[in-house]
Amino acid sequence: MVELLVTQQRKLAEAQERIRTLEATVEELQKQLGASAAAKFAEPFSLKAEEKRQEARGRKAKKKKNKPRRRGRLSTAEKLALAEQQESVYPEGD
Repeated sequence: MVELLVTQQRKLAEAQERIRTLEATVEELQKQLGASAAAKFAEPFSLKAEEKRQEARGRKAKKKKNKPRRRGRLSTAEKLALAEQQESVYPEGD
């Protein structure tokens, strides 16, 4: 019973040490991230981008209407309706 208590206390101490180490690492990373993020967004970046998006939306609304394209096969009746009669005319000869 005493051995179990000692091992549990040792595991607890190791876990607490790992937590302290990880918290210190997190703080360092947050400091690095905070410094780079502040430098990266020093100017109002979204105003220009938003203006470009608005212009692009306006351009897309003025689309030209295209001919509707056919999809799929033509039926025989449609083919016959599109057909034109052609006659070959050859000179009478020799």
